[in-house]
Amino acid sequence: CEATMGEMIFARQLLKGDRRERARLRRHPSETLFGAQIATNQISEGVAACELAAEAGADWVDLNCGCPIYEATRRGLGSALLRKPAKLARLVGGLVDGSPVPVSVKLRLSSAGAKDVNFLEHVAELAALGDSRPALVTLHGRTATQRYSRPAAWDEIEAAATAAAGAFPVLGNGDVLTHFEADARRAAAPTAAGLMVGRGALINPWIFDDIRKGEAWLPTAAERLEVYYSLVAGYRDAFGDDERGKQTASYFYPFHFNFFHRWRPLTEEHFAELAVAAPLVQSGRGVDARLAEIEGPPEGLPPLERLLRCASSEAHAQLADTLWTSRGVSAALAACEALATPANLDAWASESSETAADEDEGHVSKPRKERAGSKERAKQG
Repeated sequence: CEATMGEMIFARQLLKGDRRERARLRRHPSETLFGAQIATNQISEGVAACELAAEAGADWVDLNCGCPIYEATRRGLGSALLRKPAKLARLVGGLVDGSPVPVSVKLRLSSAGAKDVNFLEHVAELAALGDSRPALVTLHGRTATQRYSRPAAWDEIEAAATAAAGAFPVLGNGDVLTHFEADARRAAAPTAAGLMVGRGALINPWIFDDIRKGEAWLPTAAERLEVYYSLVAGYRDAFGDDERGKQTASYFYPFHFNFFHRWRPLTEEHFAELAVAAPLVQSGRGVDARLAEIEGPPEGLPPLERLLRCASSEAHAQLADTLWTSRGVSAALAACEALATPANLDAWASESSETAADEDEGHVSKPRKERAGSKERAKQG
């Protein structure tokens, strides 16, 4: 069974009518099984959010207890919910009993570091809920403080799936960027009911087709640009082709292009061995070094390819603006090729190679003092 899940929604802001949070409830006609993902720590608030999700067409709702970023944890949400297994179980039981659609739960190994790993306690508490237990549980194989800095522990995912003992299916999550890594993760946790792919799908949106077919699609720069253009055109349709619509859509652009630029043509032939040593999603330097042996130096790539791989936030902003103002794929291609001048590419390459970003979430980091009043939200971990 294949399913898709929306971005994490702050339930409280959703209930206040926040336009961006409500946008995350939208379901595309192609999504045959769609779940809405919420962040809450209150039963009544969560149930109300589940009702809105059901009205919007969601087949189920996922409670995010895995997001480690400050904007979630400072509110007592995301991975902060993992501190007390019994309290979280009461929240889950209340949501399950009150929701008009099934409820699932996303966990990490612990709310902090390796010393307080308690995922098996969570599995036991949730299984003991009986008829109020969740429909399924997804386990991200890292602690909250590890974020994405260590390989996911798929042996722990296998332990969780075994401990659930049929009370609910357990899905594994972490370090799936290619179809051959998906096969390796399945082999590492054979008791798990399936995989959840997060970052891998943001970097490589066609990964699901790759997994289904057992081979990688390696699109040209022009073919990737067509995919990115379709996303921007969808934003125009959703938010309106005017300045207000553009402003709303610009909230999402940095998130997506911070992932899109990381795509690389990762073939099993050339990268399977490297993936055994470390997950490819964490091996940027190793991947680029191997690619340089195959493709030659980055400076020798075609201009459009260099543009799409550029890590500069300014390049991302210019690219997004160009796609927004273009009408049609051909016009977008011509405009982006015009944008990819040697002067622009060299200037963007000379910038700091990466923005100071929470790589796990795609959001630009700010000092905590500045972030304290921020309303920005997080995507699923």
